[in-house]
Formats: sequence, structure tokens, C-alpha cells
Amino acid sequence: MQLAVTLAVLGIGAIFIATEYGLMHVAPRFREAAARRIYVLLPYRNDALGIEMEVAEGIYGQVKDFPGGVKISRPGLLGGGPSLIITSQINPGPASKFSPELLAKWEAAGTTQHIQGYRFEHTYINGRDTAVIWRQDGPSTVVIAHLIAPDRIVEVGCSSGPSNAEVLTQACESSIATIQILGPPSPPPESVPTILNLKNLKLEGLKPPRRK
Repeated sequence: MQLAVTLAVLGIGAIFIATEYGLMHVAPRFREAAARRIYVLLPYRNDALGIEMEVAEGIYGQVKDFPGGVKISRPGLLGGGPSLIITSQINPGPASKFSPELLAKWEAAGTTQHIQGYRFEHTYINGRDTAVIWRQDGPSTVVIAHLIAPDRIVEVGCSSGPSNAEVLTQACESSIATIQILGPPSPPPESVPTILNLKNLKLEGLKPPRRK
């Protein structure tokens, strides 16, 4: 009887040690690998919208087309996961740059409309004049990019969703930074600012992985 009790105690101790080892050594590596997979970029092209890009795996899930746009999303277990919405329309004029008045309006919107977590940046993405806006939507971060080409205006809105918002915001930024508008090139800018300053990116300087 005493031997059986001793063996049971030893068995429980071994299970405890194995569990502790797993929590200390295996689980962090698993979480790190899973987190890195979120940033893996997958190709996406939509000729109807006149765009091609790469979408982070953490966002790329369901693809639903609608008139003038598409929604790419990965619903969470309880709903409300990350999503990427792209809309495209014909450029009614010959302009390949946003007007200074419109840029000024976007830049001031955070103050004039009292928008939480608002940040604006005027930049270029793959040769296209671009305005990028960050704002908070409850626990989610929303990143919106407006891009203009001689024949097309594209808007990309990416929401992190409420879970793991910081990581998925980085996935949104990485995805938006790859978008290309198909069609005739825009005239080269007089000066090119930094392409999409990824201030939220913990892995700054590390190129997001691409699936082979």
C-alpha cells in the first residue's frame, strides 16, 4: 500500500514537472511561432478593382465581393475578428495627387471631429500618392489608406478586431504597404517621404515573411 502511494506521488510529481517545463519552454515557442505566422504575406489580386497586394495570413480568411469592393476577413471565435475592406472607383479627373485642401482636411479631422487615437500621414505606396489614417474604434485599431492613380481611386480599410489588436494592427500595416494600383503609372513625386512609417511595428526593420 505504501509503495502504491509513493508511486502515485512520484507520478503526480513527474506530471507537474513536465507541465511546468512545457509552460516555461514549449508554450512560449509555440506562441512565438503562431504570432509570426500572422505576418506571413499571401498574394491577392482583383482585376475588377484594379489592385494587387499581399495580405497577412492573420487577416486572410473569407473573401466576399460586393459592388465596387471586396471584404477579406478572418472571423474570431466570438466574431469581430480582423478584416480588410478594399473599394475602388474611377478617378473622375486627371489628377494623380490628392489636393492640398483634402489632405489638410484629413490631417485636421482628428482634432475637428475629436477622434480617439487619430494619426495622419501623407506618403507614397508603390508610386501612388497616399494618405494613411489611424484611429481607435473601441478596442480595435483601424488603419485606412487612400490611394490615387490617374485612372482610379482606391480606399483600403483594415480593422485589427478587438483581440490581439496590437499584433493585428501590424499585420494591417504590412498588408497595406504592399498594395499596388494596376494601370498607368503616376508622375514621379518631387520628393518622396518615408514609405508608410510603421510606428506600431515591434518588428521594425524585419521584412514580413512571404509564403513560398
